Formats: sequence, structure tokens, C-alpha cells
Amino acid sequence: MGSISEKLLQSYCELVALLQEQLSIAKMERFDDQLDQINQLELQKLPHTATINVIRADSSDYDTITQSHLTELTNYIEELQRLNQQLQDIINSWYSDNSISMKQVSSHRRTLQSYGGVNYSDVISYFIDDKK
Repeated sequence: MGSISEKLLQSYCELVALLQEQLSIAKMERFDDQLDQINQLELQKLPHTATINVIRADSSDYDTITQSHLTELTNYIEELQRLNQQLQDIINSWYSDNSISMKQVSSHRRTLQSYGGVNYSDVISYFIDDKK
């Protein structure tokens, strides 16, 4: 039953490696393809996750894992949680930054429209500017 333990450990090890790669991509200077690359790596995680779920589903195999392997598995799981939280924090900050940018664009658009807009034929401004 050592092969099941090895498969399980290998799957967790691969998940940690893929998540570390996702995190390294996320920490780079932002560019358009980052989310696509992160999603590609996420798809590569699916076979490893499926292997883990199959082993977990068969409780007789899962119970044969020795205590030393459980310690290693616990370490992998804790590492996965830590890395996942870091990745989630970075992506949330991206969302926040983009949200702020979208609000600014909306505000600028409203201001522009209130002054008549670009190439607007009506000369009457709908926005009262105290400075004029």
C-alpha cells in the first residue's frame, strides 16, 4: 500500500508546486495574460485533485497511510492553504484596483457628459461650476 501513499504525497506535492507557480505569476508586474496563465495552471491541478479525491473516497486505502505520511500530508495541506490565501489576497487586490479604476472612468464620463460631452451640439452645460 506504499504506492497509494506515494501517489497521495506526489499529488499534494504537485498541487503545491502548481500553486507556487500561480503565486509567482501573480506577484509579477500586472499584464493582460496573467489571469489566463493562472487559469491554465488551475486546469493542470484537476488530475491531482481527482487522484486525491479517489484515494480519500476509498476509506480502506486511506486508513493504511502511516502516521509519518499523515504528518507530511498535513504539512502539504497547510502549505496549500497558506499559498492559496496569498494568491486570493493578490487577486482580491486586483479586483479592488480595477473597481476603483472603473469608478473613476464612470465619474469622468458623467462629468464629461454633464459639460455637454465631446462633439456635443448643445451648448448648454448641465453642470454648474462655481469657478466660472
